[in-house]
Amino acid sequence: MNNYEKENQLDKNDYTYSNVDYGLTTGSIATATSLAAIKKIINSNEEFNIVKIITPFEELDVDIEKCKLISENKAEAIGVKYPYNDPDVTVNLEIISSVELIDKKRYF
Repeated sequence: MNNYEKENQLDKNDYTYSNVDYGLTTGSIATATSLAAIKKIINSNEEFNIVKIITPFEELDVDIEKCKLISENKAEAIGVKYPYNDPDVTVNLEIISSVELIDKKRYF
């Protein structure tokens, strides 16, 4: 059970009910997973279980389920969209970001 589940006493396998009134958007989770992947490329030895992102309203902690280095310049991170009181097709799905740093001089 991760921090979000503990705080909100959620069973992430319960697709039908949530007593939480608000939660992270898919875009916020995608931002956090992209940031975790970039951080993994920069510092491959560090584990990234939580990433902080800042919105216009607050600072959010986003749980990262998995973050792995694929190559010297490529990494992938996974976050999960946990249920809250909003019908959304992405609830309980993994949001995956794959980031690859390239030498733009080669392409532009």
